[in-house]
Amino acid sequence: MSGVKGKSGRKADPNGSRTRYKKITFYVSEYLDFDGWKLDPTFVWFKRHHGSKWQQKVRNWMRNDVQHWRKTSFWRCSCPNIGLLGNYIHHRQSQCYQCKSWKNEAVRRINE
Repeated sequence: MSGVKGKSGRKADPNGSRTRYKKITFYVSEYLDFDGWKLDPTFVWFKRHHGSKWQQKVRNWMRNDVQHWRKTSFWRCSCPNIGLLGNYIHHRQSQCYQCKSWKNEAVRRINE
């Protein structure tokens, strides 16, 4: 045995001084079979297909899904882009409560 005791875990990313990863539980279905508990076959095939990069694939899918949802369900007002939601307003809301800007010119004409 070689190495230092306690240093066998996840290593720090040398390029990620402002990025860190947090462990969050990811539940995968298990089914009771005659041989015992088996993982969901879809997850097993996903891991087999993507190998050790499966977590990166899930992160990319989340990023793309949020970007698409943001483009289709929100519009931007003229407020400063600060905070988690920034200046994104839901598409059902016609006018921003803070800066009083309208979603578009047609909505402004209808409501004024």
